[in-house]
Amino acid sequence: MLEFKYRPDIDGLRAVAVLLVLLFHADLGFPGGYVGVDVFFVISGFLITGLILKGQRAGTFSLAGFWERRIRRIVPAATCLVAATLIAGSLLLLPHDLEELAESAVAQQLMLANVYSLNNTGYFNGPAELKPLLHTWSLAVEEQFYLGFPLLFLVCRRLRKGAFVSLLCALGLVSFALSVWGSYHHPSAAFFLLPTRAWELLAGAILVFCPIPSRFKPWQLDLLGLVGLGGILFASVSYDYLTRFPGAAALLPCLGTALVIYSNSFGRSMTGRLLSTKVFVALGLISYSLYLWHWPILAYTRYWLGDSVPVFTRITALSASVVVAHLSWKYIESPFRHGASFKSGKRVVALAFACSACLLAASFSIEDTQGLPGRIPERARPYTAGGSLPRQYEANTVAARQGNLPQLGSRQDREQSIAFLVWGDSHAMAVSELFNTFAKEHGIRGAIAARSGIPPLVGIWRPDKGRDVMQWNQAVIEFVKSRRIANVILVAKWAVYVHGRANGKTDTLVVDEYSTGIGLGQSRDALKRGLERTIAALEMAGANAWLVKQVPLQATHPARSLFLAACLGRGLPRGVTVESHRTQQFEVDQIIDSLRSPNLRVLDPTCYCFDSSGRSKIGDAEGSFYVDEDHLSDRGAESLLRPMLSPACERIAVQMNEAQMRMASRNRDTFDGRIR
Repeated sequence: MLEFKYRPDIDGLRAVAVLLVLLFHADLGFPGGYVGVDVFFVISGFLITGLILKGQRAGTFSLAGFWERRIRRIVPAATCLVAATLIAGSLLLLPHDLEELAESAVAQQLMLANVYSLNNTGYFNGPAELKPLLHTWSLAVEEQFYLGFPLLFLVCRRLRKGAFVSLLCALGLVSFALSVWGSYHHPSAAFFLLPTRAWELLAGAILVFCPIPSRFKPWQLDLLGLVGLGGILFASVSYDYLTRFPGAAALLPCLGTALVIYSNSFGRSMTGRLLSTKVFVALGLISYSLYLWHWPILAYTRYWLGDSVPVFTRITALSASVVVAHLSWKYIESPFRHGASFKSGKRVVALAFACSACLLAASFSIEDTQGLPGRIPERARPYTAGGSLPRQYEANTVAARQGNLPQLGSRQDREQSIAFLVWGDSHAMAVSELFNTFAKEHGIRGAIAARSGIPPLVGIWRPDKGRDVMQWNQAVIEFVKSRRIANVILVAKWAVYVHGRANGKTDTLVVDEYSTGIGLGQSRDALKRGLERTIAALEMAGANAWLVKQVPLQATHPARSLFLAACLGRGLPRGVTVESHRTQQFEVDQIIDSLRSPNLRVLDPTCYCFDSSGRSKIGDAEGSFYVDEDHLSDRGAESLLRPMLSPACERIAVQMNEAQMRMASRNRDTFDGRIR
């Protein structure tokens, strides 16, 4: 069994972990820097198990004492972080976003931040990097582990060491198997929840029971340490957001961490000496506070500056995080852990519960008022509505196969033929209410087939979502055939499937069976083939295709720009230039313009979305035209797209009425013939 004592190399390893996380979050290289969290998990499992065993051997271990130490270690700094984040949010966030922050603060205080992140960090809830308390999900995982793990020691205290270690190994294997399975079938749950992360903490726990490496030669320990550290660093530079994680991919950083810890358990290896240097140890000592404070600082910076935050600004934000973390460690962490003023465990626990109660009360108050709207100047309130996409219009493959797609227009008359289908991704959802209005105005019935992040293209899939999405698009084609729908309107964020996201991430690129890899050129060709296949399939189904080109993608959040301008008494701001929009859409427009089909009609919103100066219209005195940087709000769709879509819908309505008249005439002729 490894001897448990203070080890500066572990503080140095903490420094490596937090640096990887910081560089990853700031987009400063290390696309797999998120593995730093896994390094923390292994270290935590190792240290917690060592503390419990040390207490058991000394006869001083108790659950109350264990949890008191955890409260001293975790709660004070986290409580100050949440309080400061709420105060900053009340100054910096729009009401809708402040309300969401309050909800996440409640979850953090109840040790359920990981569950909240699972349920609320998604496409419809705003970019994850703008949620100031998102990173507390990992604290919740550890806190949940700390609740149950010491109980296992008490329940199994009569077991022999070998049997107990076997039990830990069995639990770790079950958790690992669940993690691998979950990474394929429920990746978000596998990422955020304890059952699929417990094996990482258990790996550190099992490490405590390994024999002391006294028989290893120094060069062998050096090699083990270097291999372990190399594994961590290799994962941090070779993994990215497309890596299926945690699952099997998490083995590399976790085993690497275990090797580094083990190689320095008998004496300091080369890696241990490096990690024990003053710089690494100093960063390791403040690593907890640094992890806590860096993310809200980055989140608030991005909130107002958008995705394109300059490198210098990001580095400055991280530098500020180090300063704040040092102050947090010196004046919050250390006094509560070791200070004479907080020797009484009961006093510390009572203070922790009192602070938590205050934070919960403040958070519930913010939620109850829907983000403290009274703090907003009257002239800026039209831009604080916090619009969102209509989720009720999103469907799935089962619904499409059963013919239960969401309806538009005259929903009561289920016998009326469907005149048109809106088919697309979240951009189709963004214009759904406008089409709903059109259908009601013309007395016709429509349907919508929309799924976020999935282009309406036959034979196409996104590698990060798997080939299952092809079944969805094929089901939509079958729906068009079975219902004999004469008009299908394709709406999507086309450019994102060719160029990737504005922040440089390429997880949205698409491929098909002819693709030889994943890349910009491959995605462009796959999109072209997908459009050709889709239009041909619609033609075979007897449907006309109406393809709506993409609305302008804004560089900053329009509602925030309008809000800030209103607060400062400035005129209405404008968005991107028409030149930048055309440049961004150039390749997609080339593909669309090259399509040749008698049943295809292309609708381009460009001339409707820009003013006479060539700048994008993002709002008016009544509100924002955008929900976020690229999705139109209901107001935006009505203001910008009605002039373009209205003639098309009128044509569809006339076509539908003529078809109904022909059908009625045929039925009448048939009836008359039978009488004669």
